Amino acid sequence: MTANSNIRLLGLFAHATREQELHRSCNQLGVQHVRCLDYGDGRLKDIPQQQLVRHATQIIREFQPDVVFTFDDTGAYGHPDHVVISRVTTSACRQSGDPAAFPDQIALGLLPHTPARLYHSYFPRNDRLLLHLLVKWLTRLDTKFRGSADFIHGLLLFADESTMLGYAADHIRVAWVIG
Repeated sequence: MTANSNIRLLGLFAHATREQELHRSCNQLGVQHVRCLDYGDGRLKDIPQQQLVRHATQIIREFQPDVVFTFDDTGAYGHPDHVVISRVTTSACRQSGDPAAFPDQIALGLLPHTPARLYHSYFPRNDRLLLHLLVKWLTRLDTKFRGSADFIHGLLLFADESTMLGYAADHIRVAWVIG
């Protein structure tokens, strides 16, 4: 097995795990329709937007949802796929109720449908939010905390991921006030 095939297998495993997590979450929330599309991670920006809007409009017309959720225009934390998904979903929600948009779908029996609500998720930026929550938790403990090697490893992973998501800065500015 080559390094490339190992990476591909790892990607397939991650994709399958994400899909399973999505289905379990939707089941818990009572979401009736879930469909995972395999456009490939990080590749949506390379696909013509109108093609993606057509596909999203078709899905809206098939499921006829009352409510649609998508990312805000920043893609939550700047992920290029999430930015594209936001634009595509917003456009599809606007066009899905127009019979003149993608008339071939109407000819196939899909009825125009405009969701009653379109929500854009917003992830507020706070450079120290996760650090603040961690400190708050540690200071509330009754006994002095001594983390294991596994905890330290997990904390380092947590720090890396939260920094990537923009919820922790890679530096903390200290200012002294004389008074």
